[in-house]
Amino acid sequence: MFNNAVRLGTPALSDAAAPRGGWYRTMDPFTHALLGAAIGQGVAGRRFGRRAALWGAAAGAAPDLDMLLGFEFFAQLRLHRGFTHALWFGPAAGWLWAWLLVRRGRRRGRAEPLQSWFWVLALALLSHALLDVCTTYGTQLLAPFSDRRFSWHVIPVIEPRYTLILIAGLAAGWWLRARAQWFALAAVLTSGLYLGWGWWLNQRAIDLAEAQLAAQEVDAEVHAFPTLMQLVQRRLVAFADGEVRVGLVDAAAPACIAWGWAPRQPHPLVDRLRDTREGAIFSWFTDGVETWQVGDTPDGWRVEISDLRYGLDTDARQGLWGVRAEFGRDGRLRAAPEHFYAPIDWSWRTLQSWVLGAELRSCAAGIAALPPRQ
Repeated sequence: MFNNAVRLGTPALSDAAAPRGGWYRTMDPFTHALLGAAIGQGVAGRRFGRRAALWGAAAGAAPDLDMLLGFEFFAQLRLHRGFTHALWFGPAAGWLWAWLLVRRGRRRGRAEPLQSWFWVLALALLSHALLDVCTTYGTQLLAPFSDRRFSWHVIPVIEPRYTLILIAGLAAGWWLRARAQWFALAAVLTSGLYLGWGWWLNQRAIDLAEAQLAAQEVDAEVHAFPTLMQLVQRRLVAFADGEVRVGLVDAAAPACIAWGWAPRQPHPLVDRLRDTREGAIFSWFTDGVETWQVGDTPDGWRVEISDLRYGLDTDARQGLWGVRAEFGRDGRLRAAPEHFYAPIDWSWRTLQSWVLGAELRSCAAGIAALPPRQ
């Protein structure tokens, strides 16, 4: 039935074993804790001293405990950044947590205002969701009433410069306790401005890509995403009629974008993979920013769907990770779909590109590297 299936562009489908974890899918808890500490210190440091920062740090990191709700990969993908990251959770959990802290304080002879602790804990909890929504992973801000994922694509999940802003503010306040509250508030404000700059860079990257493609008379839907540890460098994904393009651009110093290209045609086996539980969760997670490949195996077909929002180069045929399944010659699913990770070259050059940014090719090189259209 599927003897005429098209192989979509890659020399060989990924055979890499899927490692456990997924460090690029969640903002690091350390940064969340720092932001919570800065908020706690800024809101109530003068009243509660360093306890405000410590409890703020705990609240800032706490929503990621939802990762304990499901250990199976696709269950965790579905549940993480769910109701503990919703907008209502911070005020609700913050009120309960503040009430418990006040009761604990009274037993120890302290009479502390409930309202002050509420603002520390509620704002720190809420900061977690708002920082997560600035990444590409996506956050269910309306859970459990809606499973829509919100993502502003402002910063990568690991952004040392943002973290250092918070560390500097808290460290200054630790040594100059009389001004700790003001240093903390300055760190929160500065970190917010940094996020605003990231949002502007992402919109600028989209505008640059759209302008270049329009000049080439290509009508495309363009998306931009932050790259690992590089705020100014943006990953671009453009969908046109029957094709997908992937490029990189320095939004602070833009130049002509070199695109990687691959076909993107519908395929019945791709639809069958999406109809499975695992495929449906994955496509929901990617929000449609994906590509796929169908390749021969000795006794059937292998189908891979890749998340194009994450990648270390401009290969438009495969992202950093995805879901795959094996089908027999009769088109039947041979086993439950599984997730996979594309092989990563852990060379010094790769690590250097993460720290310093990937080397951007010239347009001439990019055009020459495109596979021939069929």
